[in-house]
Amino acid sequence: MVTLMLGLLASQAQVPKLETRPAFFVYFTPGFGPGLGRNEFEVAIWADGKVIWRDKLPIWQRKNGKWAILASDYVEANVGPAKVRAALDRIETAGAFRMDRQGEQWVDSSYTTIQVLDGRRKLRLYASVEPTHTPSPPWAKAWVLVRKEVKSLIPKAGKHRKRPDDTLWKLPE
Repeated sequence: MVTLMLGLLASQAQVPKLETRPAFFVYFTPGFGPGLGRNEFEVAIWADGKVIWRDKLPIWQRKNGKWAILASDYVEANVGPAKVRAALDRIETAGAFRMDRQGEQWVDSSYTTIQVLDGRRKLRLYASVEPTHTPSPPWAKAWVLVRKEVKSLIPKAGKHRKRPDDTLWKLPE
């Protein structure tokens, strides 16, 4: 019995602790003004491979003989830690982590924020519109790269769920 308990404790000690904050996080902030709402979560990807994203298309289902929109508009799946680490490595190799807070935001406008956290460093990019500058400033090149990496990590399907609680995904400023 003691050997069994020691074996269980040893196996629990070897399980890596899951990241509590997402490695990738994209959210939308409405512009300033009355009634414009709260920040909207787009996607969060954790180092352990968990992905939660906002499903842009409503899902309809029959309920009591009538069609209704499914209550959840978020989806959860897992892509595995190796894919997340590879994406973070590509971003690091491209030099994106050498930038600090970077972006372009129009006064009082809505904007999207992308935050990347690799455990040692954090990158925060923000923009009122998707960057299409020519020539592109460094932050815009990083934006395009990170958007591409995030898109590649979102699976085609997953399990529908309710909106994640803010404490699950918010990164410290």
